[in-house]
Amino acid sequence: MNNHIILAVLFICYCLFFYPGIAMKRNGRITTINFFTERNQINDLNIRHWQGIILFGFPLVIFFNKWANRWKWPEHLSTSQSIVFFVILFVVIGVASKSAYTKQLVPGMDEAKEKTVTWPHIYNYFTLRILFLVVYECFFRGILLVACISCFGVSQAIVINILLYAGIHIINGREQVIASVPFGFALCMLCISWQSVWPAILLHPALSVTHEGYILYLNHSLTKKIDL
Repeated sequence: MNNHIILAVLFICYCLFFYPGIAMKRNGRITTINFFTERNQINDLNIRHWQGIILFGFPLVIFFNKWANRWKWPEHLSTSQSIVFFVILFVVIGVASKSAYTKQLVPGMDEAKEKTVTWPHIYNYFTLRILFLVVYECFFRGILLVACISCFGVSQAIVINILLYAGIHIINGREQVIASVPFGFALCMLCISWQSVWPAILLHPALSVTHEGYILYLNHSLTKKIDL
């Protein structure tokens, strides 16, 4: 199938995911941190995760032959490629930890037991979050990057990828939009170097789990009050 047609389908899926997120943000249904203490917030984020899994997963399935080679683990990795990956991994963990250190959870406004967040809700959230990020990275650093390289070349493909990736983070505020640019660039370069989507699949969940998990750890006095 023509790569321009594939890009059109990818852009439609991107928009179908993007605009509901803007609407939910404007309605106050998504915050960047308080979802750990508000069941409605965590449920809304889980809905967003399912939306992403379906919308980003759809083109991954129907166009799988176009990016299937990127799903494979690289047969040969040089020492320098491995060193670069682990350096970026340690930087990502450090930055995520430092960012989490400045965050504080806010107690839920509704004390009704049926509306409090339980530990099973948190476990389910992280499971769904990781699944979403795997699909998300296969979309951005898999099929989207491959299709853009075929149509526009490497440099333009990276720029397009970063712009769309940063755009997704608009609902999370300027800080995340800015942070997404160097992170998105690093993921693109690693995936191109490895000829595989696996660097992004490993790094993005590591960033998310470290950041959000550390927020829970630092606010343990509050999370102890979360209904078990």
